[in-house]
Amino acid sequence: AEALLAGSPATAVMTIDVSRLCPLLPSHLQTAARAAAATIDERAREKNAKHLTGCIGLGRAFLPIVVTTLGGIGPPASRDFLSSLFANSMAAERAAGGSGQLTARRRSDFFRSIMVLLVRKQRLATADLATPLARPAPPPPPKPSSGRKRKANANVAAQHAASQ
Repeated sequence: AEALLAGSPATAVMTIDVSRLCPLLPSHLQTAARAAAATIDERAREKNAKHLTGCIGLGRAFLPIVVTTLGGIGPPASRDFLSSLFANSMAAERAAGGSGQLTARRRSDFFRSIMVLLVRKQRLATADLATPLARPAPPPPPKPSSGRKRKANANVAAQHAASQ
């Protein structure tokens, strides 16, 4: 998924590329065995290699956000960015004499909603994988002899009609 967000005055637009990966897939397992965050870092490098130069050429900032099926979010710059979305709210709440607890709860709810979406997408992906197994087998093709019988019957009928 890609979203364009208003950025800082230095960069008017930021392109965000969000991807989901499962570290338990065979293609990621060896990397994940080295370090838990290694799959996130690897995917972020892939996304940067693919999109960063083009975004810079367009005067945009680029930020890959990787979410794993095990609940990881990264790389660290992405987590920092997502947390920063709540900075102004926290500052305003604290300036008004509040404890910051309301903003902290909103931030927590935001990250929890990301995890809920992840679980839903994973359930749908798993259902898609299982669906072909649950489908009934297609009916067998028609027997080749049925066409020959019709032709033979038509020939017999034609011969019979000609003889009369």
